Amino acid sequence: MIRIDKDYAALGVAFIAVLLTVWEGYEFRHHNRTAVMPSLSVYSERNFSGENAFIELGIKSVGLGPAKVTSFDVYFNNKKERVFQANGFTTYFEQTMNALQHTGLDTASLLTMDGSIKKGDLVPTGSSVNLFTVRYNEPKSGQEFRKVTAILDEKLDVFVCYCSVYEDHCQLAHIGKNDKLAPKQCG
Repeated sequence: MIRIDKDYAALGVAFIAVLLTVWEGYEFRHHNRTAVMPSLSVYSERNFSGENAFIELGIKSVGLGPAKVTSFDVYFNNKKERVFQANGFTTYFEQTMNALQHTGLDTASLLTMDGSIKKGDLVPTGSSVNLFTVRYNEPKSGQEFRKVTAILDEKLDVFVCYCSVYEDHCQLAHIGKNDKLAPKQCG
């Protein structure tokens, strides 16, 4: 019969208890991180009829936790938009707005709004951020406003890199068609 010394048995039990504690801590930390994993969904709302035709582009936080923005890039016609600032006004859509002014539409009726976000911003779960809106008051026809949406669909790309609050689970949200312009890495 094998006889085990009480001291060695106590040491073995203590060692196993330490291992279980470390493993439990790892699993608990992993659970906490996945419990706040963000997810941003892009949306595009369009209305071509009525007096106020509009197109609205944005993102909505549909994940389990808030999304921390790590970068925000806008490309128009495959060229990165530079940040334009004047008198407290900041826009990432300057070239986009300038191009829309040259569509042949009545520019007095064309209204653009920019709701840009920046690095470090948090997008809380369940909230939406309107990135860019174009409103066209008094369109003669829905076809006329479709020129604007065709330009945006073909030439505008918006990339939002975001991570969890733990700065992991980094992902990319993209509005547009040109995936080749996407950042190489988020986070």
